[in-house]
Amino acid sequence: RGSSRLGRRVFFESEGLGGAAPSPMVFEYDPNRNLFYTAFTYTHTVVELCFQKLEFWALLFVHICAATAYKTGHLTAQSSKHNIFYLPWDLLGILVSLTSFF
Repeated sequence: RGSSRLGRRVFFESEGLGGAAPSPMVFEYDPNRNLFYTAFTYTHTVVELCFQKLEFWALLFVHICAATAYKTGHLTAQSSKHNIFYLPWDLLGILVSLTSFF
């Protein structure tokens, strides 16, 4: 019915695909390649997709700004209950659980 070529299955017209081209998400790979080549491949990975998103760069920018402001002393630890950014430690367990789960 099909043949294995370069690590992925290739389908023929007799399998009902009508000779359609493979999906753009199909990536042919060579299972005989070096482990380091596979580990450090950039193209056709989620890393490549993330780097193309504006949201990734915006969140990275916000994170760098907040980290820099904290390190330089412009943003201090919020331990006073009268501060707008104060968050009790009791609620952080729920917050961490939800962000880790989803």
